[in-house]
Amino acid sequence: MFFPKPNKRFLNQTIYVTGHLYPDVDSVISTIMACQVLKHFGFKVEPLILKYPDQYTIRILNKLNIETPPLRDKSTFVDEKVFLVDHDHISNSIGKETNCEVVGIIDHHISPEVDSLCQNIYIKEKSSCSLILYFMMKEIKDFKITKEHKIMTIYSSAVDTSAMLSDKISMEEKKIINKFIEEEKISIDELKRDILIETDLSLELPILAKNGFITFNEDGIKAGSIYIEVFEHVQKKEEKIKQLLDYIQETTEYQLFVVVYWNFTLSTTTVYLCGDLNKSEIFQTFTLQGISGRGNTVIPMVREKIRTYNKQKN
Repeated sequence: MFFPKPNKRFLNQTIYVTGHLYPDVDSVISTIMACQVLKHFGFKVEPLILKYPDQYTIRILNKLNIETPPLRDKSTFVDEKVFLVDHDHISNSIGKETNCEVVGIIDHHISPEVDSLCQNIYIKEKSSCSLILYFMMKEIKDFKITKEHKIMTIYSSAVDTSAMLSDKISMEEKKIINKFIEEEKISIDELKRDILIETDLSLELPILAKNGFITFNEDGIKAGSIYIEVFEHVQKKEEKIKQLLDYIQETTEYQLFVVVYWNFTLSTTTVYLCGDLNKSEIFQTFTLQGISGRGNTVIPMVREKIRTYNKQKN
C-alpha cells in the first residue's frame, strides 16, 4: 500500500485533513493518523472537524485517550488545501460550493463519486480507513508504529464492522484484527461491550435523523442515509422507529432517504426507503439476514434499485 503523498509544491502551505461531515470513530482516528503521516513527510497539517462527534464516538475516543480535534466552521474554508480520509468527495465534508483544492484522498469504499480533480488517491475496499492507514504506516521508512496505532486500528475497525459481526469485514481482515486483539491482550467481550451500543432512541427526532448521516449520488438521484442499531425490537422501539420514518418522510430534502436498521439480537438488517421515490414498488422496505454493511452491501443494492427505476421510467 502506498500513501498518496501530496505534491511537494504544497510543502509550505497548510493542509487540512478531514473525515466526513458527521465524523464517526473511523473518521476521527483516520484524520489523526493521516496528520501524523503527512507531518512525517514534512507537510504542515491541521486536523479539521466540521461537526462535533456524537456521544457514542466521544465515548470510544475517551476510552482510547484521544482528544477530539477542535471544531471549525466549514464556511471559513473557501480556498484551502484539503486531504480527505474516510470519504472520497469534498461534497461529503466541506461541501460542493467551495474553492478548496483536494490534494489527497484515502477511503475504504469504492464508489463512482471520487473527486476526479484529485490525482493522489488511494481507495480500496477495507473494513475501515484506519486499517488502510495502519498498513501504509508500516511501509513508510523511519515511521514509528506504536502500540496506540494498533489499538486505534482495532477499535476503529470494530466500530465500523459492529465488533466484526458485519459482512463488511473479510475473513482475512477478521484474522488480522483478531491477531491484533490477541497481541494487545484485549478482551473480545470487553470490546463488544464497548462497541455494540444501541442507538439512543430517546433522542429527539431531528437528532436521530442525523445518526451516521451520509449522502450519495446515483444516476442523477441524490440520496441521504442514516443507521439505527438495537438489540431487541420491543413495541416502544418500534413506535419510535415509525415516528422517525414519518419525520424523515415529511422533512427530507432528498428524493430518496435510506434508513439502515440493524438488530443485533435477531442478526437482521432492515432497510427502510423514504422520500418521494418510495411510492415506487422498487423502493420498498426489505430485510437481509445478518448484519449487512451499509457501504459494501446496502448502498450498492440501493444504487442498483435506482438504476432499475430510471431504466423503467425511461
